[in-house]
Amino acid sequence: MRHGLLHFTLDVPTDDQLLDWAHTVHKPLSGHVTFFETDRKTVSFAAGQCVSYQESFVAGDVIAGACFAGPARG
Repeated sequence: MRHGLLHFTLDVPTDDQLLDWAHTVHKPLSGHVTFFETDRKTVSFAAGQCVSYQESFVAGDVIAGACFAGPARG
């Protein structure tokens, strides 16, 4: 069942797991996202696929993070 897309802005990952997922076509992974700034709600997913990935670097950007992971910006 498809529910929609999740878009993330992340700090620079410490490993290559996200990049590997983005570069492996049709690789389903399970996971969850916990929102700490609100009431700690969690969104879980099974067999999720990374359909788009983009990195951009902004030196010194401590508010938004240095790395953007999400759909390509047009």
